[in-house]
Amino acid sequence: MLLLELVTRDYLQIYYAVLIAFFIVVFVLINTTQNKQRVLEVSYVFTVLFLLFSSFLWGLRPVHIGADTLGYMYKYVEYCQYQSIDELPIDLSSDIFFMFTQYLFSRYFSYTIFFLFISVFIHFSVYKVVALFVKKDKVYDIQIYFIFLFCALFSFPSLHSNILRNGLGVSFLLISLGYWYNSRILYSIFFGVMAVFFHKTTLIPIAILVFLSNVNIRRNILIVLYFMSALISFLKLGINNLPFIQSTEYDRARLYLDATVNYYRTGFRVDFFLFNTMFLLIFLFFRVRDKRLNILLNYYLIASSLFFLWFQIPFSDRIGLYSWLAIPIIFFYSMCHNFNRNKSLIVGGGVLMFIVVNSIIVLKN
Repeated sequence: MLLLELVTRDYLQIYYAVLIAFFIVVFVLINTTQNKQRVLEVSYVFTVLFLLFSSFLWGLRPVHIGADTLGYMYKYVEYCQYQSIDELPIDLSSDIFFMFTQYLFSRYFSYTIFFLFISVFIHFSVYKVVALFVKKDKVYDIQIYFIFLFCALFSFPSLHSNILRNGLGVSFLLISLGYWYNSRILYSIFFGVMAVFFHKTTLIPIAILVFLSNVNIRRNILIVLYFMSALISFLKLGINNLPFIQSTEYDRARLYLDATVNYYRTGFRVDFFLFNTMFLLIFLFFRVRDKRLNILLNYYLIASSLFFLWFQIPFSDRIGLYSWLAIPIIFFYSMCHNFNRNKSLIVGGGVLMFIVVNSIIVLKN
């Protein structure tokens, strides 16, 4: 177990070391190159190089990297034994699109290629959502900073190495979010539906965004909700205490509710609360000047509140993921909208801080 931890830690150290090295090179080039076209070319080249490096690093990882990788491999090998799709143990309560994707790949490719496909698609989704946001706001010269924010997030490596179904669900959710930001609602709905088919918990962020897009709620009320949820969680209460949750017969829900996992901390998570609150304070101090970004900030408040109420249940970080995915977006625009002079220098400094904070969180665990 110690060897496994050390190898996994080494993998993460390599990832963040390369990420920081790429960032430093890009930061220097952007802030020392006068030719704007040249800056765009450099940014594009380094974006592609880093995304390829990260895709192959996680996609071609050994099976002992990531707590669930071995389980996914065994399931994949099991699918290889099936002679036809009729033999699939189809359960409509499961994430059927992930099941079918895994089955189709097992017909022609090894599990390594399957893992690589997932990693490449997750990185593509990051590139796509950044491209969609940047297309509206025309900040092409520093869009690579935006990509680094997503890739530096401490939960990002887990999408490739552990929670693969969540990873694919989040990928489609991000693309849906990008189209929503550009008011291309039909595309947003399509990718949102795809997200749900790959992982049902993506219904949570989608429902919150749909609600906030149609109902105007005062920010102060949501801030009160945020801290009230934290207080309730501190008192060892949460979602699991609701009668209809306790009595549910849904198998996957009972799997988490009844789980006794010694290696996962339950109860009030001071670390997660402080992390989310630190960024909330930044977002409230540096206001964003866009209707949809303000909706996204309200989304962050509600998603974080729900996350806090999930602390009593094992693997609550998988719900926390839906609050964290909003952080790179709001953080990027919080800086862009408040610093017009020396934007690339100041935003770059903020991104470096973000990378350092997240790398410390990952490597200290």
